[in-house]
Amino acid sequence: MYRLPTNSRTSTTVWSCSIWMKRDTAGSTGYQYGASPIWAGRKTGFNTDESLFIPYQTDAGAFAHWGSNANWSEGESGTSSNGLVNDTDWHHFSYYRSGATMKFYVDGTLVLTSTSSRPSEALGFNANNGIAITAGMRDTGAWNLNNTPTYDYYGFNGKIAEAIHVDGQALDASNFGATIGGSWKPIEYTGSFGNHGFHCKFASGAIGTDSSGNGNNFSLQNLTNSQVVTNDTPTT
Repeated sequence: MYRLPTNSRTSTTVWSCSIWMKRDTAGSTGYQYGASPIWAGRKTGFNTDESLFIPYQTDAGAFAHWGSNANWSEGESGTSSNGLVNDTDWHHFSYYRSGATMKFYVDGTLVLTSTSSRPSEALGFNANNGIAITAGMRDTGAWNLNNTPTYDYYGFNGKIAEAIHVDGQALDASNFGATIGGSWKPIEYTGSFGNHGFHCKFASGAIGTDSSGNGNNFSLQNLTNSQVVTNDTPTT
């Protein structure tokens, strides 16, 4: 699913993201860059391209972040967290940007800090309108002239839940999850969202509906309400 923001951001250098994911199959994805994307921010071509995804490394337990326009171009090896997600359990990814710094959390634990040499430059989620934001998919080349996704794209092989984006605040994982009964579980985010912020709960009949109050709803791409699963969630 995807959306195209039309208003200015609260901040182009400070933002936070939180999402839960569960892989259908453990092991290697068998794909190259950008395959099995959890979500992405994308403009025409590779400008301000950004994505969080499960790479094709043979260890298959890594996640990777790619940012091509602000010198966050580490690809897989520079941002991997080996062994953390090589299973079919639910996992929580939370990460934020604050100027030159990005911090990544998996299941509440800080696993990576990444630094840019161009801290004032926007990319992906923190660029202004015209940047396509996607969840569970990433276009393989470029969005077409109408700023809609082509049909040639990578899709995430698994389930996603509780997708949250906060525009203008750098928030760690404790704002979105907590240890409950010995396991990391989602909690309700109670703060503000900023202009481009959203909260998709993937409810039945309202998969792409934003519940933040901003009305930043997503359009569906090869996805129907019948695919909503209610008996396999991060809280079950």
